[in-house]
Amino acid sequence: MHQTRPTRQRRAILLALAGVLVTGSLTTLPAAAEPAATPTLDVVEPVDPVVVRDGSGRIRLVGARSGHTLAAAPATARGPVQAARAHLRRHGEALGLPGTSRLRALSASSTAYGHDLVRFQQTVDGLPVLGGQLVAVLDGSAALLSVTGEASRRVQSATYRIPASTAARVARRSTAVAHDLPARAVRADRPGRWLYDAALLQPGGREGARAVWRVEVIAPGRPDVRELVLVDAGDGAVVLQVDQVAHVLDRVICDSAGVPSSDHVCKPGRYDRVEGQPATGVADIDQAFDHTGATAGWYAGHLGVDLTDLIGNDRGDGTKKLRSTTRFCPPEGCPFDNAFWTGDQMVYGAGYASADDVVAHELAHGVIQRTAGLIYWFQSGALNESMSDVLGELVDLADGVGTDTPEARWQLGEDLPPQAGGVTRDMSDPTLYGQPDHTASELYDFAPDYLDNGGVHTNSGVPNKAAYLVVDGTVGEPGGAFNGSAFPGIGADKAAVLYWTALRTLTPAADFTDLGAVLRQSCLNLAAVAAAGITLIDCQSVDGAVAATGLTRWAGPTEPRDVTLKPGIRSVILRWSAPASAGSSPINSYAIHISPAVDQVDFVPVEPSARSALLEGLPAGVDYTFQLVAVTADGTSPPVRRVAAGSALRVAWPGSVTFGSALRVRGALTGAGPAPVAGRTVRLMRRAGRSGPWERVATETTGPSGGFVLTARPRRGARYVVTYAGTATQLGARSAVSRVEVRQRVGLEVARPLRRGDVAVFRGAVSPARSDGVVRLQRRRADGTWRTEERGRLTARSRFQLSARVTAPRSTWRVVVAAPRSGGLAAGLSRTVTLRTS
Repeated sequence: MHQTRPTRQRRAILLALAGVLVTGSLTTLPAAAEPAATPTLDVVEPVDPVVVRDGSGRIRLVGARSGHTLAAAPATARGPVQAARAHLRRHGEALGLPGTSRLRALSASSTAYGHDLVRFQQTVDGLPVLGGQLVAVLDGSAALLSVTGEASRRVQSATYRIPASTAARVARRSTAVAHDLPARAVRADRPGRWLYDAALLQPGGREGARAVWRVEVIAPGRPDVRELVLVDAGDGAVVLQVDQVAHVLDRVICDSAGVPSSDHVCKPGRYDRVEGQPATGVADIDQAFDHTGATAGWYAGHLGVDLTDLIGNDRGDGTKKLRSTTRFCPPEGCPFDNAFWTGDQMVYGAGYASADDVVAHELAHGVIQRTAGLIYWFQSGALNESMSDVLGELVDLADGVGTDTPEARWQLGEDLPPQAGGVTRDMSDPTLYGQPDHTASELYDFAPDYLDNGGVHTNSGVPNKAAYLVVDGTVGEPGGAFNGSAFPGIGADKAAVLYWTALRTLTPAADFTDLGAVLRQSCLNLAAVAAAGITLIDCQSVDGAVAATGLTRWAGPTEPRDVTLKPGIRSVILRWSAPASAGSSPINSYAIHISPAVDQVDFVPVEPSARSALLEGLPAGVDYTFQLVAVTADGTSPPVRRVAAGSALRVAWPGSVTFGSALRVRGALTGAGPAPVAGRTVRLMRRAGRSGPWERVATETTGPSGGFVLTARPRRGARYVVTYAGTATQLGARSAVSRVEVRQRVGLEVARPLRRGDVAVFRGAVSPARSDGVVRLQRRRADGTWRTEERGRLTARSRFQLSARVTAPRSTWRVVVAAPRSGGLAAGLSRTVTLRTS
């Protein structure tokens, strides 16, 4: 589900629940034990490999112990790509790679310390799997050191029923709604055929790859709009929508600099400063230029990376350049309170280029895009943010620019001017800014409402704290320890090489477990060749940081069992049994996701002891999807999906019915659309007065058009309602309650006069019989109103006689019998009589 990102309001709505969520603090539990089974590999030496699995048993990393290898170099392979492919072909099944998969080489790169990293994309029948990537690390002899990543284990559906044009239209519409833009303002690229396995990316996502159209959507003139939209190839639903613009800050700042424009692209003919040109004197331009240069110098000096070659872009110059647009304002006006990487260049609002760590952070988003490709969604998105923070702060610590006091050492944005907001995060203590420093922290955001792409700016505090501990250790912590662990740091220079290696080993759907495993394995691989002076003692500190922040403790619950849905009238009852396993933490709640949202509410929390929930007040005529998940401190279960079709009743009530006549109620039953619903039973229910039990008085089956006519004998003072009970898969419906009045029947006879001025005599009787009551003879005026000409009373035999002189050549008359004080009868009206005189 994304799923678009409308405003979510957590209100107690629509439900009589079996319980209400009881919120409690999250407690730290020991990490779940790894399964005993390990992959069967032809290891060169009898040393057990490092094996990391997730809660579902999927292998996420297999690595050799430091100084050892997993498998010897293939005899016939030429080059690292062939060697890595041979290793995965031979050992893929042991590593959890499905036999139906194929691997397409994406990149191969060498390190300064003699290792080769080869990245592969998983494909099934030629279709790439989103997030399905593996990275093989080889030593100088092409022996296998480690394999990281994940792959989809089965294909659920690979059928494309809807055309690409429909997918593009759906993606455009969804993006326009998400950004409050007209549909004509967004543009979609050509949809691509992909497979999407929610288990790889979505917390608690259901396992199994399904065919999707992958669509990139932008809004020309709005560089802050860049969406990845996945459209289900079977039914055209949006299964995932991710904002790919990586923002550094999210706050309101007051600033009026810049000129509104729809063009943010830095291209030839618009350059204000180029390489070799002196400072311009404009602070934003010079700061962006200088800080970009300092960042590029750090990558070259510490990592041997040409940043221009890695993330630069050619806009017609014939060479790549690191491009930035400063003091940007969108067409709707200033200020533009942000800075971000657009996918090929930097864009800054006024004042945002003044901080070296902000510039380095945003450029790091480009580095991540070109390496791990971490998808900006839930934990992989939090890693995207954290890796940008880590690289940005490592640049900040080394470049000698700006404020580098001990207090500001790990702050982000400390050099931003006040109008740009100042400090936004602190990696040494994320809790100062509302971020968690451990996966079991109360501040960890499970983001059931999908806000902030799944809490990417909040939950990045956990890996940020881990990075701080890797560099500085626990010496600065209260008591010299963090979460009971004490260890020294490895320093910024070693950490730079470690994190650069880890970044190139991570895959797009990586989560916190993957980061912890990759940091540990990368350290072992580096220590084996003493890269950057890294030793096994340093790896103990890395292990300590990973464990102290709980990066590898994740094991979410399995899905709730025996889930049933019973539709009712504009309501459903969900029932379930507890999951077979709660994972590494107790279940602290269940959550029911409702689509579409009801009164802007799309999820409902339920207390952990509950086994059922009644959801009421569901608007008529809407099809609903309900997804139930179990929630623990370590994640959510795969959702269990149940659907219920909607229904609605359209009823035409008569205003009244005459005593002795039949009550006829006409209407139609429809579903969503609205489409007619035929062959269903509808009932006319009646009760006396405002309370009391309802009784069924008529039943009918809807016709081909959904229409029906319900017939019953009327009862004085009764109230009526039409109901449809629903089916096992369709919600029921209820009409509004109506009070149908029963009018007295008034018979009327007239002895017609022959000449003007004669007296006309009006006689008649009333039923049901009454012994007394007021009777009025009325004449219709020219303006259509009625004038009473004579009054009388009913006789003991319920009869009346009234008379009036007729003076007009043509006149219309009626008799009205007033309602009795008791008995539930409405006033009676006779037929109208037109008299003509000569």
